[in-house]
Amino acid sequence: MEAQALTHPYDMSARVCGVRVLSKTGSLAEIILASRGGSAATGGTTNLVSQLVQNGGHFGQVNYIDVGAAVTGGYLGYGGGAVWNGLVGTGVGMAQTEANNLYYGKNDSILLGGIANGAATAIGFKLGDAIGSRPVTGPFTSLKPIVWVGVIGNGASEFINWSISNMSNDDQESGVSDK
Repeated sequence: MEAQALTHPYDMSARVCGVRVLSKTGSLAEIILASRGGSAATGGTTNLVSQLVQNGGHFGQVNYIDVGAAVTGGYLGYGGGAVWNGLVGTGVGMAQTEANNLYYGKNDSILLGGIANGAATAIGFKLGDAIGSRPVTGPFTSLKPIVWVGVIGNGASEFINWSISNMSNDDQESGVSDK
């Protein structure tokens, strides 16, 4: 069934089969995703989907430490600007790198992991913010910019982290070392 908007221009509500599904401030999903918990869920979901795309959809190959780090970063970074999110990303990246080192028996640089994650987070935030600050018109748009900032920002951060990881893997395979 189609959702039908009510006639008042400031009323963002709609009814599907006679049941009110949107409020004056947006859908319930938009309200949830625009919260601190929603920011955490968006970060974790974006990381999980990113990993599944990269590994061919195998849940057994998902690094849940990375998913947890994305959830933590989304939760702690909520409401802050690019600098705050970059700092949160740095701290989360350092903890994430150390946890991966301990669990997987790796020896990755904690400092470089933090710097790379902090930079990717700050850049991703700025990209998401630039997209989300564009004017949005039409019905049911009250919280969409906030939701899309999270999705686009997290997606950009994931792509940047993936690119950095692939560059370092290529260097290791070719014998290039940072030592």
